[in-house]
Amino acid sequence: MDFPEPPEEAKGQAPGRGKGKKQVKPRDKDQINFTDPDSRTMLDSDKAFIRGSGVQAAVDADTHIIVAADLTSQAADRPHLVGMVEQVEINTGRYPEELSADAGYWSGANLKALQDKGIKAFIPPDRVKHTEWRKTKSPRGRIPKNASRKYLMRRKLRTKRGRAR
Repeated sequence: MDFPEPPEEAKGQAPGRGKGKKQVKPRDKDQINFTDPDSRTMLDSDKAFIRGSGVQAAVDADTHIIVAADLTSQAADRPHLVGMVEQVEINTGRYPEELSADAGYWSGANLKALQDKGIKAFIPPDRVKHTEWRKTKSPRGRIPKNASRKYLMRRKLRTKRGRAR
């Protein structure tokens, strides 16, 4: 059985080493993905190692049509939110009015970028179990003057409108 040549990064020099350094040969247990050489070993949400790629998708909530997509070698979602919003604008000619995303996209910088574009964000700062969000009651009382972004977002997501997202 003939196998295709491994990608350049898998043979010879180890990634990150400059010229003149000792060449490193792959060990017997090293793995190469011949069908998808761009995939990477990543940690999934359960902290297990998987071989794959990070996939981003933006979907119109009304029509359920994918309006932007991206494939990346990074497992983290956070750095890709603003880029996906820009792709949505390029593909549709406008920014979304609202944006719902999971906790992996939460960051102060992302919230600020969305706010600057006039987009209402619904992004939980914490992972929430599927059964938990239904049990929460709408918040009552005044919002504290010194409330953090996380507090404000948690409060927003506990409202009827926030839970509908």
